[in-house]
Amino acid sequence: MRKFTLASLLLTTILLTNFSFAQTCDSTCTKDQIQFHLVNDYSVSYLKMLSPTSGLRYKIDLGLSGSSGDTDATNKQVYGTNQTSTQDRTEDNNSSSQYVNLVFNYMMFYKLADEVSFYWGAGPLLGYSRFSSETNSDWHYVNQNQNDVHKGKSEYSNSTLGIGLQLALGMEVLITQKLSLVAEFNLNGTYSWNNYSSSSKDETKGSNQYNSESKYESDGTSWNYGLNRLKLGIAYRF
Repeated sequence: MRKFTLASLLLTTILLTNFSFAQTCDSTCTKDQIQFHLVNDYSVSYLKMLSPTSGLRYKIDLGLSGSSGDTDATNKQVYGTNQTSTQDRTEDNNSSSQYVNLVFNYMMFYKLADEVSFYWGAGPLLGYSRFSSETNSDWHYVNQNQNDVHKGKSEYSNSTLGIGLQLALGMEVLITQKLSLVAEFNLNGTYSWNNYSSSSKDETKGSNQYNSESKYESDGTSWNYGLNRLKLGIAYRF
């Protein structure tokens, strides 16, 4: 009788434990999520869970970057008998890039531990990106026989519209019932339509007179593949 009672108690404990874990998983694994990736570019997404192991995700990827720099230099040369030449040069460089991706993923989740899950997903991607740069230069050249002032400006831009697939691989670590940390890689493959344009203008005044201006534009298509940097962020369940 005592053995039967002990066995019954043990079986009841196991069943209650499994039932409690199932309830816990159902209460967290099947909740929808809003995800924010904030490190190494940005993204915001809504994850609609279909079951504890699968879901549909709607995501927007965003990337913004820019740089600028100034260069000032003076070159002086001495040659012959008391003959010198001096060139003062100033250059200003600016560049910026932006991209946005609209992504729809079918997601699969695998629990590695109570608080840790591995996930992957795949789906169509529509993306747009643009890069532009501008350089302005001024220099003043002086010697015994020459006194010239030169101004130059060059611009470059490249825009791309692409459609393709995105593969997502990531890890999720549960912090609370509602909040978790996420880390994710994205592999993109797209067929793209590209537009490239550039222009330059140079003008020299002084001992020498010189002017030139050129423009160039082209369109084309290309296949592009790329692995994004590891994105880190948070997910909120509701």
